[in-house]
Amino acid sequence: MSTTPPAGWYDDPITPGARRYWNGIAWGQESATAPTGGALPVAVASAPARAVGVRNGTAVWALVLGIVAVALFWVPLLYLVTSVAGGIVAIVLGNRGRRFAALGIATNRGPATAGLVLGIVGLSLAGLNGLLGAVGGVLRALF
Repeated sequence: MSTTPPAGWYDDPITPGARRYWNGIAWGQESATAPTGGALPVAVASAPARAVGVRNGTAVWALVLGIVAVALFWVPLLYLVTSVAGGIVAIVLGNRGRRFAALGIATNRGPATAGLVLGIVGLSLAGLNGLLGAVGGVLRALF
């Protein structure tokens, strides 16, 4: 037996303060800001998490990029792509995955958090690697 809510306007699970039309099966493209004069029909609470469709890909990508950022921070020049850029993207996707999990439209808050943390660690290690490389270059030039 399905527990999906009936078609109608509900609080948008992604955009705070907005409403989105639920057609009874999936979210429609139609959205509007919260009504001031009651222009949109009132719905019964927010749609349940399962009705939205699970968005676990964001957290999975955050985790993968975070692992790559940590694993390859030591590779000369490659760390600029893998750890710096990959770490930044892992942080952004990890935050987004955690937000999706908090809204109930994703089921994997743990991997999103791990991707966020690994992105921060990978980015930090890449920065430390670059700093130590610069200091080493200066010391070699001086001595």
